[in-house]
Amino acid sequence: MAEEQLKKKAVRGVKWVALGRGVTQLTGFIVTIILLRLLSPAEFGLIAMITVFTGFANVLINFGFGSAIIQRKDLDQTDFSSIYWFNIFIGGILTLAIILASGVIADFYELEKLKPLAQAISFSYLITSLNIVQRSLLSKEMQFKKIAGIDIAAQIVSGSIGIGMALSGFGVWSLVGQQLSLGGMRTVLYYTMVRWFPSFIFKMDSIRKVIKYTFSIFGSNTMNYLVRNTDNLLIGKSFGDSNLGLYAKSYGIIELPKKFLYMVLFNVFFPTFSKLKDSEVIERNYLLMNRVAFMIVAPMMTVVFLYAELFVMVVMGEQWMGAVDLVRIFSIAGIITSITFGGWLFIANGDHKTIWILSVSYAILSILGIAIGLFFGILGVAIGRTVSEFIARQFHFYFLDRKLNISFIKQYRILLKPTLFLSAFIVPYLLCYNVLGFTEELGISILLAVGGGVGYLLLSYMYLPKEREFVLDFIKRK
Repeated sequence: MAEEQLKKKAVRGVKWVALGRGVTQLTGFIVTIILLRLLSPAEFGLIAMITVFTGFANVLINFGFGSAIIQRKDLDQTDFSSIYWFNIFIGGILTLAIILASGVIADFYELEKLKPLAQAISFSYLITSLNIVQRSLLSKEMQFKKIAGIDIAAQIVSGSIGIGMALSGFGVWSLVGQQLSLGGMRTVLYYTMVRWFPSFIFKMDSIRKVIKYTFSIFGSNTMNYLVRNTDNLLIGKSFGDSNLGLYAKSYGIIELPKKFLYMVLFNVFFPTFSKLKDSEVIERNYLLMNRVAFMIVAPMMTVVFLYAELFVMVVMGEQWMGAVDLVRIFSIAGIITSITFGGWLFIANGDHKTIWILSVSYAILSILGIAIGLFFGILGVAIGRTVSEFIARQFHFYFLDRKLNISFIKQYRILLKPTLFLSAFIVPYLLCYNVLGFTEELGISILLAVGGGVGYLLLSYMYLPKEREFVLDFIKRK
């Protein structure tokens, strides 16, 4: 397919992915806000404790097969069917394993009530294993409109179930019900929307065909999972469910904008980059994506950092005020982690060795930062994790320079103007609250934030023409 055709299809795909992810994230955000007011930090902490152990099942179920289906052009019905049955087998084994290990999980945290929760959550992985091939086939064909519809419907239904259960007094089981219904609805809708069904055939040769490709992705995903859950494991064990609830939900809410952008860009541009081989085209699009992502995430994180107390009070509720400092720290981490999508460029280029190197280095840095931070409490863990994220980005930049000739200077230069434009938020804040001594109130803070946003948008519109054209082109295309 020609580059221009791919670009047009990618832009159309971006719109549908953006719509799907946007509505899904907005729905999820609203549901979370409601549940935060209905449930306690301790109840969210209980689920986070279980997810440390059970969440790895998602990595094992996929095993990178989804990316392999998108990337490989030589797979046929036999291969797809074999992957489908293999995923279900793995999903069933993992569900059984988690049920049997639920007592060990409860003993580790010394909380017996975790056992039935873990047993119930385990069934979500069997449910998830049923739809991996269908979702991957839709992504491969860039059928993002269907994916958007499925995700939106599933989020609305599962969110309604979770809220209904919370209002009925089910407590922490509301979160379990929400999780199970989300996977169930997605599976039902994928089977309804996707015109593909597996054949009753299984060949191990089909699994071997993709295992080399999937193994590096699985290894990378495993490393990332272990890193992203080490802090939850240690905080839950050392400081209890309430503190873990504060930590986990603070991080989760701050991550929403980045997760939204990452999913949009990954779902659309990974299939596209897998087809493009021109290094200059890849570099140009990579730098553009990075700057656009930074332009969107950085101002939001800046506002959250400046008005953290009001943000927590309004968004999370009074019982979450202990999360204010965590929110500030994670807003800095949000800016840092928005500046590279380099990892999946290497996946698209099939550079498995670099993926492994980056994954291992990231794991070592993150675990080291978390371990050192643990001596200073949950705030220390948050700071250690943030510092390790910054250092890890330098490794990404180095390999992008070395492997794809995208220099350090280019990667940092694209961030210069958006960073300077953040002064539209920072200067008025410092002037009002530090120089003039105004009392920090909701009305004044909203005016300052809105005024800063208008100034930021005007500066970006005037001095970032390429990004302006990209956004306008994105809006105009059907």
